[in-house]
Amino acid sequence: MIIGNNFLEIGGRRVPYFIQPSGKSGFRIRVTGEGLLMKAPDGILGATEKSFLVKKSAWILKHYIRLVEQQGVSFKFNATIESETLVFGKPASISVLKAPDFRFRFIGEEHKLIITKPESYKGADKLVIGAALKGLGKIYLNKRVNFWIETTQSRVNRIRIKHVESLWGSCSTLGNVNLNWHLIMLDKQLIDYVIVHELMHLRQMNHSSAFWKEVAKYYPGYQEADKKLNQFTWVIGIYK
Repeated sequence: MIIGNNFLEIGGRRVPYFIQPSGKSGFRIRVTGEGLLMKAPDGILGATEKSFLVKKSAWILKHYIRLVEQQGVSFKFNATIESETLVFGKPASISVLKAPDFRFRFIGEEHKLIITKPESYKGADKLVIGAALKGLGKIYLNKRVNFWIETTQSRVNRIRIKHVESLWGSCSTLGNVNLNWHLIMLDKQLIDYVIVHELMHLRQMNHSSAFWKEVAKYYPGYQEADKKLNQFTWVIGIYK
């Protein structure tokens, strides 16, 4: 591995890096589609930091390539965002029509989302599409989470379907479960995995072996689902 002024060369491929002072937090790295983000004492790479980067070089390159490829899919998707979207993990065509009020309907047989908006509405169609997907997400996710609550005999205090910037779901010790409505854009098996994952956190508020045993009781293929889920993080935040 070669460490340049603003890049790492790993296996013949350059990975841009950006470095900031870390203060008292030590040396930290994060891989994104733009490159490697690093925080180091005084914003300087010393011998210890360079040694760490060499050890992690294969890992850095692997994740950088994966994120760049995902970003490419994201850019391609955004280019047609007002005529096509994702519903249940598959491309769905969109028809936005004028009508007295806002309504939406998903036709499963045709995999098509039909949306009506008032004549007076002057906003971008992307906002209307996001509102329709959010509504569809609330309907479907509430239905599935209640199915899994009954199946797993979980005790839930409150369910909230909302927009979250970076998470698919979360839960609290109070028994509250939060789900990101963008889940409606993933396939149904992944949606079920996220729901089961969060419900099992009500039993184990960690990612210990005991937690994964609970998940495996209801979702045996959780390992593959977890890997696949990480490939769709670019979906979060496309619509607000």
